Amino acid sequence: MPVALAVLSVANVAEVPIILGAWIVWVLLVITFLIGLEYLREALARQQLLGAMDEQDVRSLLTRRVQGVRSRIALGAAAVSASISSALASTLGERGGEGTDEADPGLVDEDSAGDASEAAKGEEQ
Repeated sequence: MPVALAVLSVANVAEVPIILGAWIVWVLLVITFLIGLEYLREALARQQLLGAMDEQDVRSLLTRRVQGVRSRIALGAAAVSASISSALASTLGERGGEGTDEADPGLVDEDSAGDASEAAKGEEQ
């Protein structure tokens, strides 16, 4: 850090933003390089581990991974469905039933009675 301050103290006022910008770019490049190096190290370690496993262990590992992905997809779909249902219910609750067609209670009874009579007709045949 003292070196950076020494460089900035001898620089012109117009050069300071350029020097600071170059320094930020350099720090970002170093960070990117270190992250890439760590990723490469982990990938090599994973390859060594897989190379030491027998075929049955690799198959069971892949089977468990696929099952985990399927369960996460199912949980995600359930969460989206619940979110949509909740949003729809709150939207309808905010409207207070305005603009929606409310069913006549007498029609509901007739429909259920009609379904029962159709089922009885099907049993007679």
